[in-house]
Amino acid sequence: MEGYKDNILKINLTAKSIYKKKLNKNYIDKYLGGEGYGAALLLDEASYSTHAFSPGNQLSFNTGPLTGSILPSASNLSAAFISPLTNALGICNLKSHIGAEIKFAGYDSLILDGASVKPIYIYINDDYVEIRDAADIWGLDTKETISYLKESLGKEFKIMCIGPAGEKLSRIASIYCDDLFISRGGIGAVMGYKKVKAIAVRGSGCFLIADKRKFLSYSKKVSKLFSGINYSAILEKISSRDLLPFNSLNENNPELMGEPEFEAITSLGLKCGVLSLNDVLTAYYYTVIYGLDPQYTGAAVSCAMEWFEKGILKAPDTDGLDLKFGNGQAMIELVKKIGQREAFGEIFADGAYYAALKLDGNAMDYTPEKNTALLPIYTHESTALALTMVSASLLGLYSLDIINAEISPDILTGLYSAVTGMPMENNELFKKAERTLAIEHIINFKRGFKTKDDYLPIKFLKSPSLLYKGNIIDVDSVLYAYYDSSGYNKENTIPTVDKLKELGMEDVIEKL
Repeated sequence: MEGYKDNILKINLTAKSIYKKKLNKNYIDKYLGGEGYGAALLLDEASYSTHAFSPGNQLSFNTGPLTGSILPSASNLSAAFISPLTNALGICNLKSHIGAEIKFAGYDSLILDGASVKPIYIYINDDYVEIRDAADIWGLDTKETISYLKESLGKEFKIMCIGPAGEKLSRIASIYCDDLFISRGGIGAVMGYKKVKAIAVRGSGCFLIADKRKFLSYSKKVSKLFSGINYSAILEKISSRDLLPFNSLNENNPELMGEPEFEAITSLGLKCGVLSLNDVLTAYYYTVIYGLDPQYTGAAVSCAMEWFEKGILKAPDTDGLDLKFGNGQAMIELVKKIGQREAFGEIFADGAYYAALKLDGNAMDYTPEKNTALLPIYTHESTALALTMVSASLLGLYSLDIINAEISPDILTGLYSAVTGMPMENNELFKKAERTLAIEHIINFKRGFKTKDDYLPIKFLKSPSLLYKGNIIDVDSVLYAYYDSSGYNKENTIPTVDKLKELGMEDVIEKL
């Protein structure tokens, strides 16, 4: 079937073994690929007691059937792992050419198992795969690492790597690639624990299509819709409805500034009350070279500022930094300290939630994280559109772009059919997305998560919240209504047996 290479590359870092195996056809039938394939792997192969910082934490990078095509955003790479930040399932998506490069090299998924005792990097050149020594690049920042490897291997290689934050196991560390991050959940720390500094990939293969004429027709529709995306306009629209967080989610943003990178504005700008574009981009630069998740880093800094203004933190505690909202220079210095786990930055190197645990007083009452999970950067009235977003990831498309371009399910299923030659209706695509969400909930349930873990952070429950037009949120009624409408059990947040049968997941029932 076109769209797939029918190959998985699995590398055991402990045994230093490299082998290839065929795709699991059952996974493809039920989940397509991408996020679904990665979650299914963890459900079946990972122990529910596996610690994030252990050799048993399997890290997989998964493409979808459309990854590598000429479509806009068709280079999505979805990673699955146990998160050191949440101790739950971690799912990250990266819109980068390395996803397509893995497909061109002949693989649908890359799986890293075990852990190396010394720094290494993974070299993939089509069929030729090696585990190589990384002593010379361990300790380098992300820009230096990519520059070194491209100079030694060739500029045609696509490279993703960790920085010093990942090496030092920061729970908010990310992976950097092609000027983009694969973030969330501390994925960079998982790479760091495994002693994998980088993955370098070169593929010379091609993307095969079953029905080229049909694919070209749908591609033109997608390109036309994508040509209308304007991220600045999206931010303007969100801002005009008072949906952007300002000053650690305590105020609304009074005005929008310039056109810097999206997460830099919201996380390192608005949340910290910093309106200097130069300061925002400087702080963002340091998240890049240290390999930090900019969103979680911004949340940590904004929490530090709120705790400073409320007297939970005092100047002697902060290495002399004047952490008032709006102080861009203090923000920059704290980001640098976090990236190096240095002095005061050590407190925040694992994110705001862990920082609150380290501090006395009521710091936890003012963190925007619940059990280390962070609220979305555009808050309040935003709609999840979960099934469409997950469907895009399963297909190998970057979900946020698909939502912003307003790509319809008809187009998504049409593209899948054109590429693979297999027909698929909209309801079947959404059913695959529902199955994926179901196994993600089941993995977290098996790891001890219950209804209480779906609650909002304390700061939104103790006072009138901007998230709900000034009213204190009745979380129970909202959660239970969601569970009922989704066919989930409100006691354990997983699908009911009837729901699993409806989704054709009888095999999963046995695992419960």
